[in-house]
Amino acid sequence: MQGEIETYNKMVKNELLAVEDLSRIDDGKLRYQMFTMEYDDKREHAVTNEMK
Repeated sequence: MQGEIETYNKMVKNELLAVEDLSRIDDGKLRYQMFTMEYDDKREHAVTNEMK
């Protein structure tokens, strides 16, 4: 479980924080919400090996 959390945190850092200019906290919250929706709904996951 710890490995999954570390992988997710690395993904957030590399795919969201490194490429977004988040000068305001509200912008960060909105971008993170959009990121998690994309991650949960559209990303292919290794566990299911299929698109949702």
